[in-house]
Amino acid sequence: MRYHVMAGGTMGVISLKRDTLDGAIKKAGELRQSHEYEDVRIIDTESGAVVEEPKPTVQ
Repeated sequence: MRYHVMAGGTMGVISLKRDTLDGAIKKAGELRQSHEYEDVRIIDTESGAVVEEPKPTVQ
C-alpha cells in the first residue's frame, strides 16, 4: 500500500508519499510537531479514505 501525507498551513500545502503506514504516521507526527502545519491528514491511495491515526498514549 501507499499513503499520501497531506498538510496545509502558513507555509502552504505539501503532499508526501510513504510506502508504509508506520512511515506515514511518523511523518505526520513530525509535521504536526513543527507547528508550521495545522491540517495534517494521511490518505490511503488504494481506497482514497482518510486513515484514522492511533491516539497518543499518556505516560
